[in-house]
Amino acid sequence: MILDSVPVEITETHVVLDIKGSTQEIPNDFVWIFAGGVAPNEFLKKIGIQFGMQDLTRESVQESRVAVTVA
Repeated sequence: MILDSVPVEITETHVVLDIKGSTQEIPNDFVWIFAGGVAPNEFLKKIGIQFGMQDLTRESVQESRVAVTVA
């Protein structure tokens, strides 16, 4: 979950986000859309989504690239 982001493009393999005026392409398998209402934070925590200031998505993408390079 990346706060303060706006989806710019969604394809079969990636999502492009505008994050505070800068775009970032992220590999993606599926998209959940929550439109309106109250954010399902408790549900997301139960299924293992972590909240915080650290961008874990970017770190996991970098770790994946290192693992593929090593393999």
